[in-house]
Amino acid sequence: ALLTQELAARDALMTFVVVGGGPTGVEIAGALAELRRHVLPVAFPELDFRRMRVLLVESSDRLLKAMSESAAREARRALESLDVELWLETGVAAYDGRVVRTREGKQLLSRTVVWTAGVMGAPLEGLPDASVERGRILVDAYSRIQGAAAGAGPEGIYALGDVAEMRTAELPSGHPMMAPPAMQQGRHLARNLVRAAHGEEPAPFRYRDKGSMATIGRARAVAEIRRLRLRGFPAWVMWLTVHLLYLMGSRNRLLVFVNWMWNYLSYDRGNRLIVRPSERRAQSAETASASISKR
Repeated sequence: ALLTQELAARDALMTFVVVGGGPTGVEIAGALAELRRHVLPVAFPELDFRRMRVLLVESSDRLLKAMSESAAREARRALESLDVELWLETGVAAYDGRVVRTREGKQLLSRTVVWTAGVMGAPLEGLPDASVERGRILVDAYSRIQGAAAGAGPEGIYALGDVAEMRTAELPSGHPMMAPPAMQQGRHLARNLVRAAHGEEPAPFRYRDKGSMATIGRARAVAEIRRLRLRGFPAWVMWLTVHLLYLMGSRNRLLVFVNWMWNYLSYDRGNRLIVRPSERRAQSAETASASISKR
């Protein structure tokens, strides 16, 4: 954006589109908005960051579908206060690296699109067509692929995590595509394989939902852990605490905590070395001219 004088090209370079209104999309959109407000104007004073746009595109009519309505309203209020543009009930149909096209016929110039609307596993050859729906492999309550032939293990072939869809009465579309379900499925399958090695019957999988959290910029977050529902600064503190507890070792926790507090108080984001090619070329031209004059 610094190296172009064309206004349309600069606007496209300064337009950031985040696709998907789940926790990851909300966090990224909030982080970009915070960078626009506090960090980038200091690092790049030549640019007018009033022209920088951050858009969050979501195909449904609300954010954070896995959380409550009040959490969705809080996330929307926080993002709007950060001047994030929300395009709800809008699906992205295509992106060619320059133009975002929506299913509703809208077009938007952008050089940066961040996809957070879910992933699809790489297809596996040899599985029956009935075993795959919408890019996910159907499995039973024991993580066994439905319709696959047995023989690749004690109970057949298994699939876990984002690539698998284990439908239950409570979750007819499968478990959320996040780390906790995949980690729990992995531990559960390991225990079932041990049971099978000892001639015992396997146990069905039961997902233990430990709650959901999402940060929405500086000192803003939503957290829902069973019946506990927090918003704003208390939720943000809980988000930090949970992430610290999952780090390995007390020394790592202390270092990360100190770095976070320093960043929070100072807005410091590390050292930057900005070298502008146009200035280097100008300096080289001046040096060459001086050399010729001397000759």
